[in-house]
Amino acid sequence: MSNDFNVNLPVVPEEKLSDVKISGSGQIAGGNYGVVHVSGSGHYSGDIHCREVHASGSLKGEGAVTASEEFHVSGSFKGVGDITASEFHVSGSAAVGGAVSCGKEFHTSGSIRCQSIAAKNIHISGRIETAGDVEGESVIISGGGTIGGLLNAENIEIKTSDALVSGGKLLIGSIGGSSIRVTASGAGSFFRRIIGRNPHAAPFVVTETIEGDEIDVDSVSALRVSGKNVVIGSGCEIKAVEYSGSLVIEEGAQVGEQRKI
Repeated sequence: MSNDFNVNLPVVPEEKLSDVKISGSGQIAGGNYGVVHVSGSGHYSGDIHCREVHASGSLKGEGAVTASEEFHVSGSFKGVGDITASEFHVSGSAAVGGAVSCGKEFHTSGSIRCQSIAAKNIHISGRIETAGDVEGESVIISGGGTIGGLLNAENIEIKTSDALVSGGKLLIGSIGGSSIRVTASGAGSFFRRIIGRNPHAAPFVVTETIEGDEIDVDSVSALRVSGKNVVIGSGCEIKAVEYSGSLVIEEGAQVGEQRKI
């Protein structure tokens, strides 16, 4: 079985490609390269096709970037156009004007803003802002923000963090998958077990619908939850639940209509 996730990565030419190295500040013209390495501040103009991108500091530009192997930024990235790579790693902030598509891994720590995300394994720690869908086989989110479209994966895990439990939200158009879990994590969950949940606190995840097989959620607001085996935990506000197997509604959850299908 292929490890790629519905991404058409470029074929790297057999001839040796020139590398680009910027130390300090510099400009990169659109074209075909081996490794693009920026330490400091770099700006590209035009589409970039390469094997790898490694930037430490700031990388900005206009045009699509396609990396047959890895796209890695530590610092800040701002680009106009799509990003396509086997692996996408950003530690800091990234603003992508187009979509991000990865054959294997997508990892961000800090903030990411883009049109959509498609990757086999997606791990987001911090803030996410997408106008469209987030799609993968496995998705783990620890943070808040907005997913404008569908969050879709075989396995979805959303972890609420201490800071976001106290005031942030994760807004999602709709959620679909096989296994879907939304859990409290960190010191915030410890203190809630001791002193109790604030009955006036707003749910952390807000979405229209959740559809899956195994669903176990805390602190979620949804119009409809539909699944096989469903657990509605503390802090949830659900208007309607449909289930074909089992349904558990824990103390502190508000559920309207309940229907076995």
